[in-house]
Amino acid sequence: MQQHRNIEVGGATLECTFYGSGTPVVLLANAGCSTGYFDDLARVLAAGGLQTISVRNATEVKMNGSDCVTVLGARWLSPASDPKILAQVECWPAVHLAHLATSRGMALEDWWGAGTAPLLVIQGLDDEAAPPSNGHALREQFGDRVRVIDLPRAGHFLLLEQPEAVTRAVAEFVSAGAVPR
Repeated sequence: MQQHRNIEVGGATLECTFYGSGTPVVLLANAGCSTGYFDDLARVLAAGGLQTISVRNATEVKMNGSDCVTVLGARWLSPASDPKILAQVECWPAVHLAHLATSRGMALEDWWGAGTAPLLVIQGLDDEAAPPSNGHALREQFGDRVRVIDLPRAGHFLLLEQPEAVTRAVAEFVSAGAVPR
């Protein structure tokens, strides 16, 4: 069962979508994108006994995914992907730009290793926004704590470009005990 809630946090309103019950798994949308592209993944994880919480910043100025990708400029999709998949996504360009500005002030070592948690890195091999070499560098640095899955014919919106492969990989990672219950 899907529920929507707005949660006030430090003066910001976060729009959250909840599926299922059980151990919570937080799904963070691409900076500035809607959580709608998490729906299929959220349903699969909820069916596996988890509660998913998809989060994004709720703001008034939004665009459809295709227009947003054009405005933001980078190649976000694999050349093999149909751009029509972006129709199911909404985007808040101001949120994305704020994310970029904020991340420039963060030292890499403050977030790169994600603490001590097991990491699943699913990366599109055609992703220009987050190059695949990033995941391999994490694996090299942190060893078996990092599982890397390379997806050919996928860019930055790999959950839209290859939903079955991404959902399967996440479900296997979670069921293998990487997420404590």
